[in-house]
Amino acid sequence: MDNMPTKASRKKPPWKRLFIVLCTLNAGVIVFCLWLFFGPITAPQEREPSPVVQREFYPFTIEASKADLNEVIDTFLEEQTREAVIPYTIRLEENDVRLYGTFKAFGRDVDLLLAFTPRVLPNGDLELHQSVLQVGDLSISVKMVLEYIDRHYALPSWVNVRPDSRVVSINLTEFTSTGGVSFQVEDFNLPDNQIKIQIQVPQDLIQKQPDVSVKP
Repeated sequence: MDNMPTKASRKKPPWKRLFIVLCTLNAGVIVFCLWLFFGPITAPQEREPSPVVQREFYPFTIEASKADLNEVIDTFLEEQTREAVIPYTIRLEENDVRLYGTFKAFGRDVDLLLAFTPRVLPNGDLELHQSVLQVGDLSISVKMVLEYIDRHYALPSWVNVRPDSRVVSINLTEFTSTGGVSFQVEDFNLPDNQIKIQIQVPQDLIQKQPDVSVKP
């Protein structure tokens, strides 16, 4: 009787119980994986195709640096002022937009410098607020200089000079290039050299493009 194992001694060691539990879990995982691979396959439900949205314009946003945009401005002004009486240039500098030209005073041409702080409007246009004026050694009011520029400089039709407010409005949304492409300013951050312009291409212009696919 003394050699009979007690109830407590017949209990399985803890590591054996843990081994059995792990084997059971592994078997369950294997069965589940087999069911996923070889079980019945349910056909996917057919969905109605999404309606094609017809858009009048396709917007594209481009990012440019001040150097990039200065090249574009130079090319544009070269054509714009080809036959102008008073040539002028526009440069995007570190923190402002600058206009370099001349101002006729006392029968002679005097070097002119106007600096503006740009401000993007909610509709995508751009306003230039006058900040610096230099007309040689002369002391002339900003209003008089802006009136002179408005009368004698060859400005695009979508540029509006407001002498009383000392503001030049760049109504870019009124400018439409060949083919009906239009533009909007999204960001014009000169200190960070970050300029974003949205280009809106008409759907008709895209559809008119020739098919350039290669035939086999």
